[in-house]
Amino acid sequence: MPCINPNGQITDSARKLLSAMERPAPLPKVAADTGLPLYRIRSAVRELAQAGLVSKSGDAWQITAEGHAAMARSLTPAWRHPEAPTLRPPGLSPAAPQRRLL
Repeated sequence: MPCINPNGQITDSARKLLSAMERPAPLPKVAADTGLPLYRIRSAVRELAQAGLVSKSGDAWQITAEGHAAMARSLTPAWRHPEAPTLRPPGLSPAAPQRRLL
């Protein structure tokens, strides 16, 4: 389940996951709260963790400050925050151009 679009914005499903992780929660609870299958939650959390949007403490996962910022950027039109950095999907080289929706 991709969580970061090629344009650097998080997807609706990623927003749903990040919202469920406002407080530390184990993945089965996140799956129950979001209604998504656990195998999709695990896949998405790997991608979100690689991007620095969630962190693990014990068996619980929680949204990070960068995760909160990504949610805010995804809910605010790009023209309102032209200086806001966009996220790179994991594996995208730093030399690859970034696109921003306006």
